[in-house]
Amino acid sequence: PGYMDPSDPRYLKSNDHSHRIQNPVDQYYVDIVSRMYPALYTAPLLAGQDNGDRRPIFFCEYAHAMGNSVGNIREFWDQWRSTPRIIGGCIWEFKDQGLLKHNEAGVGYYAYGGDFGEKYFDNFTIKGVVAADGRPKAAMYECKRVFQGAEATPEDMGRRLIRIFNRHAVKNLDDYKVALWIRKDGNILAKKDLPAIQLAPGRDTVLDLSPWLPVLKPGHEYLTDIHFTLKSATAWAPAGFEVASNQFALTGLAPLQLPNSKGSLSLQEGDDAYRVTGKGFVMEWSKKNGALSSYRWKGKQQLFRPLLPNFTRPLTDNDKRGWKSQRKLRQWYEAEPVLKNMKAVLSGKDEVTVTSAYTLINDSVQVRVISTVNGSGIIKVDYFLDPLPGLPNIPKVGMQCGIARDYTTIRWYGRGPLENYTDRRYGFDAGIYTASLQNFMEPYVVPQENGNRTDVRWMSLYNGETKEGIKIVADSLLSMSASPFTDSNVQAARHTIDLKDAGFITLNIDLVQMGVGGNDSWSDVAAPLEKYQIPAGEYRYKIGRAHV
Repeated sequence: PGYMDPSDPRYLKSNDHSHRIQNPVDQYYVDIVSRMYPALYTAPLLAGQDNGDRRPIFFCEYAHAMGNSVGNIREFWDQWRSTPRIIGGCIWEFKDQGLLKHNEAGVGYYAYGGDFGEKYFDNFTIKGVVAADGRPKAAMYECKRVFQGAEATPEDMGRRLIRIFNRHAVKNLDDYKVALWIRKDGNILAKKDLPAIQLAPGRDTVLDLSPWLPVLKPGHEYLTDIHFTLKSATAWAPAGFEVASNQFALTGLAPLQLPNSKGSLSLQEGDDAYRVTGKGFVMEWSKKNGALSSYRWKGKQQLFRPLLPNFTRPLTDNDKRGWKSQRKLRQWYEAEPVLKNMKAVLSGKDEVTVTSAYTLINDSVQVRVISTVNGSGIIKVDYFLDPLPGLPNIPKVGMQCGIARDYTTIRWYGRGPLENYTDRRYGFDAGIYTASLQNFMEPYVVPQENGNRTDVRWMSLYNGETKEGIKIVADSLLSMSASPFTDSNVQAARHTIDLKDAGFITLNIDLVQMGVGGNDSWSDVAAPLEKYQIPAGEYRYKIGRAHV
């Protein structure tokens, strides 16, 4: 232990900040010990040194907010609040440093290094929780929840008990109005004001929610939110501004319900496809790829790219230049499902089952997709993934297809309203939200993976005028996203003006996607935490696809 000269061959490489425990020397005249870009293991190592140092520790830069980033901010702060000497840090940084520029056609975009004729061509200045135009990104709302001065956690939800913490240094919680919202199947059932909570700074208390909760009917999902708002206006916000909130589950998920079959079906086998025909609809499964490749409802084509297993996402900055997931998880990025066999069976008059079996990664992975159609045109899809041992983690487990381009209104029951990921969703509550396709996405200056929503129970995409469209429902919580661009286009684009409308909407229907990470954007600690990665193993989920 002790100072290590940078010329020493044992000195850590220049981009590894997370292990820099004894370098630099913390001189005696320094009041605060500081480091940059920690991993989750850094603070305990730094604070736990047996060197007699008791000065506070501050991370002058952490959580590199480059592109789709700022994962696991909650884990940092849970750890730091319980680790002596750690007093916080500065997310790097506040705002994207992009400059508005226009192409020859007059289309605006945000430019960065190299776009003005200089030799340096890099987007390393695009790293803020706020966009270049001042719009808060999703990461800002995650930070708000993690940093909030009033925090509520489950204590015993069976007895409807929650624990409330006052994290403020000087403010009593009776400065806030408190309200309880009750949601039934995502819809707000009631909003009830609670008595003022007298709670001194640094203290906690248990609150029984029972007096304000209704009778919970079976067969439904109930959630409740607690909200803290300003009683009166301040210099920085009006009265009623929400300063803190948390959400709690009162029940489990509601059971998956699909409409009963109405009408008969016919099954025809052609040279290239199986065709299923019912009242008002025709569906086809390609014999080339085994996938649902055509779905006409009342004469209109709903499907413009087949529904196929999918395991990857467009690379984020952290993926590409950080932990390099495209290399570490290479087998999945290069994987192409190969149809092994398929069959279609008509059961009775009103049910057809199409089973497609795939192999990939040199037969080390088996995927089975079973599609069951009823007489109402409802498709139930069962997905099974079974890899052999020894494969790397999976970027995501799911399916992808292309749907009609005019289905640009999106309504869903899941976390929202902004994009969220497994390691950056604490700031987003489950509810029913509606957004246009344009607002559903996050327009990162450098195009990359964006727009995901987690804990999705159902999602509808439809034409805002005719109200016609499709609805995806599930027996579990999904991750879903939609975009008018192909993944390959997003992957290749350097600016938003490089994105080309595909003429259809790329729809991702995933069981799970790995987190975004972002402890830095240039080394292995850029990766999502292990618990937010997806081990190669058996996965199964079930979805239903209906028309609206």
